[in-house]
Amino acid sequence: MPVDYSGKRIEMYMVVGFACAATWIFLLVDFLLGSSGPLYEVWQEVGGVNFYIIVFTLLSSIYFIWTWQKMLRFRVEFHELMDTTSKAKFLRSLDRIEYLAWKLGEDAHNEVHEKREAFRIKRRK
Repeated sequence: MPVDYSGKRIEMYMVVGFACAATWIFLLVDFLLGSSGPLYEVWQEVGGVNFYIIVFTLLSSIYFIWTWQKMLRFRVEFHELMDTTSKAKFLRSLDRIEYLAWKLGEDAHNEVHEKREAFRIKRRK
């Protein structure tokens, strides 16, 4: 049975991003230390691609950390829009709320559904 991770996207981006950043820092320091570094034997075996490994981990960490903070901003905006007690404000921002719920996963969809029921708003056709 497949596991649904859509509600855990932010946490997954955070973990992968920080793991890539930590790996990049470790590899960069070891690369700069040269023959006195703990991975000297590994660098000798890898050969000329060690620079590309460092660049790849740097780019990966930038991508995942950027995506993580973007998802965090989506979550903050979603909760700001959902915290309204006005039905008119909720209806005005409904398109944006549904887009953010689509990006954030199943938990956000359930929250939107509950808020629709609380305001007695029918589904659009």
